[in-house]
Amino acid sequence: MREYGGNSFSSLTVTGDLTVSGNTTTSTNTTITDKLIELANGTTGTPSGDSGIVIERGDSANAAFVWDESGDTWVAATTSATGASTGDLSLTPTDLNISDLAFTPDGITTSHITTAGSLKIRATDNMHIGDDGADSIRLGRTNTALAKVHIRSGADTDLVVSNSKVGIGTDAPAHTLDVVGDVDISGGLSFDAGTAVTSIDTDLSSVSGSDDTLASAKAVKAYVDSVAGAAVDLTSDVTGTLPVGNGGTGASTLTDGGVLLGSGTGAITASAVLANGELLIGDNSGDPTVATLSAGDGIDITNGAGSITIAAEESSASNKGAVIVAGGTDCTVTYSSGTATVAVDDLAASKITSGTMADARISQSSVTQHQGSIVGVGALNSGSITSGFGNIDVGSSTIDTTGAVGTGNLTAAGDIIATGGDLTLGTSADSADASIKAADESGTDTAGKKLAIQGGLGTGSGASGAVEISVGVPAGSGSSVQSAALAVKVEAAGTSTFYGGTANLANDSGVGEIVTFGTEGSDSLAAGRLMVLNASGVWVYADADAEATTINLLAIALGTAVSDGLLVRGYFKLNTYIEGSFAKGAPCFVSESPGEVDFTKPSAAGDFVRILGHGTDTTNVIMFNPSGNWIEL
Repeated sequence: MREYGGNSFSSLTVTGDLTVSGNTTTSTNTTITDKLIELANGTTGTPSGDSGIVIERGDSANAAFVWDESGDTWVAATTSATGASTGDLSLTPTDLNISDLAFTPDGITTSHITTAGSLKIRATDNMHIGDDGADSIRLGRTNTALAKVHIRSGADTDLVVSNSKVGIGTDAPAHTLDVVGDVDISGGLSFDAGTAVTSIDTDLSSVSGSDDTLASAKAVKAYVDSVAGAAVDLTSDVTGTLPVGNGGTGASTLTDGGVLLGSGTGAITASAVLANGELLIGDNSGDPTVATLSAGDGIDITNGAGSITIAAEESSASNKGAVIVAGGTDCTVTYSSGTATVAVDDLAASKITSGTMADARISQSSVTQHQGSIVGVGALNSGSITSGFGNIDVGSSTIDTTGAVGTGNLTAAGDIIATGGDLTLGTSADSADASIKAADESGTDTAGKKLAIQGGLGTGSGASGAVEISVGVPAGSGSSVQSAALAVKVEAAGTSTFYGGTANLANDSGVGEIVTFGTEGSDSLAAGRLMVLNASGVWVYADADAEATTINLLAIALGTAVSDGLLVRGYFKLNTYIEGSFAKGAPCFVSESPGEVDFTKPSAAGDFVRILGHGTDTTNVIMFNPSGNWIEL
């Protein structure tokens, strides 16, 4: 050891261990003959903190080659760390310039190059991928229609693979191969492993007949133009029998005067010559049958050469067919229960204009109309009127019948009187509801018609007829017809309302006097909620804790909107918003719970007590009739 300064040595040989207690060892250049340098010697247990070599670069960020312990990988990076730094260093990966890069898979058969962003591989000259023993090369990813593979030489659309489709000149191929631009094929083009097409013919007149050529549109048009309009001589150009598929009959001879019958693709056949009155009548399956018309009751059929005459027979006791009457003359119609004399207008009008069919002659029988309208100015005294199609129009007269008026509209300028009978609207087979209403008006500001319903007027001191409205009362499931119960009765002394069906009320529903005024506020309406109308005209929950929510107009909501109605007096079946225990005949009160009905009277000081109604003989059904009086406790 030679000393040249206080702390400097020209050379130093240490035969034992050298321990440096300081943090920094400085030298100009160091040559180390050892083949291995071990960093972090002495580490035990689970390693922590990064290890590597840091290069001081003055004003620029330091460079480092570091084992990133947290990432378990080598990193070539720039960093603000120094040789005195410890722990996980802040590393910014930087470029690495090497000649060859070889990968050895670790535990699997494939090595990987991965990046969190985009990856570009560039070469100033040629780039070869898989040129040494590679059995396959895969670019892109599977199971996605979004990832695209671009192979480009001029633009991104040069060659694109997208969703198992190849595009040339387009990055959105819609077919297995989608080409935008010209295609020049030097070899052949085949379809489904067929004969390869190797050329395009431009002159069909010289086509050899082989399948290895295609014709251009110009060549096809030229050939079609050359043969268009050329006459075909059936005697010389066509031999044998022309099949049906080629526009012929498929037959060499046909019956003279017969009717031709098709047989699909088979030869056309002909029927025998038809006799007088014979027709071909189909059966919806095979060839038609040759037959004649059969005459029914009251019908005569005369078959002639090329003609069929159909006429009505004259009426007789054994003939129930048509009755022929000369226009403008009276005639007598004879039937099983009597006769009737009627006058018939001219045949063009085809109608009976006068005459009487009395009860003695047509007893409880019917007049059935099937085509036009039944028009009369007299009276039809009994039986039924059934309209199959049109209207029944009696003008200014009346229809007076003890029977039924059937299908069709009934139009009468006069009255409709059902003598001793009932007026029933609709049938059990008709799903539509029935109604009675006055006709609507038209025009501007036209007043509507009044609909008057009146009981029959008596005489002298006899009681006048009342108007009663009845409804059906359910009586359990099944097909039995329900019984009718009186709901409203209007008579001279006044109007009576009957509530005999309250036992059938559904939960949270009611009947009686219902209003739809007022508006909904912050308290939501619901069927069964007890509401009070405040000074602003808003429905809020009734509450016995305050005077304003107890003494005003009370009502029970019938739905979730004011338009569903609020019951101000009547009958209601409580279910959702009931307090206390229901008792038949017992009073119920405004509850301290907002919007509820309570069978227990409020008892706290400052509460307001107001009776809402009383329980009926049906559980939870109350007669809702709020008292006009209340007290404050």
